[in-house]
Amino acid sequence: MANLAQGAGPDLKIPACVALERLLEQAKTIDIPPGTSVFHAPTLCARFLWILSGTVRVYQHSVDGREITLYRMGPNEPCLVCLNSLILGAPTDSHGVAETAVRGLTVAREEFERAIALSPDLARYLLRIMTERLHEVAALAATAAFDKLDLRLACYLGRMFERSNNRPLRVTHEHIARELGTSREVISRILKQFEHQGCIRLARGAIEPVAPQELQGRTSGNS
Repeated sequence: MANLAQGAGPDLKIPACVALERLLEQAKTIDIPPGTSVFHAPTLCARFLWILSGTVRVYQHSVDGREITLYRMGPNEPCLVCLNSLILGAPTDSHGVAETAVRGLTVAREEFERAIALSPDLARYLLRIMTERLHEVAALAATAAFDKLDLRLACYLGRMFERSNNRPLRVTHEHIARELGTSREVISRILKQFEHQGCIRLARGAIEPVAPQELQGRTSGNS
């Protein structure tokens, strides 16, 4: 089993994380290739999953085929969909796909239930993680409901340019549409508007920053 004390794993001085380490000593390693479905609605997970490496994108889609990204799960995190199934006994209404190669540890339901019964600290630790992610999803829902799409797109581009140190973004309009829960045509139209306003330059398969401060001005002006 991978050593959780390495890297950015749980703080093993915390009682909850000591219990987690003991739980994962019984785990089996699982490798998920990129592009593979990790779960889909309606799924009721039978095992606890702890992600060691890689990224899982969690999303929902509408009857007309549009998608919106809810959140991502990464290294040293539990699979929240599995937690929801194991703790609440409720199937998920979301879908999950491995964006990169994912390695994780899985534990049978019986061992998981025994661990949280023996460690209230572990149960509270996992419930806190679920609650924090619930707040993120609630904030996403509020943004989608109350913010205009051009503002949401400006915020998205601003974050991505910041992460890339203002290098061109190698991303398709379809990908952005899935992130924001709209259609590719709508994203293309707004990006054209941003290009005409001198904020960005559109190239084949890329979005180049021209005046990223203009995008930041849009978001700060509406905060």
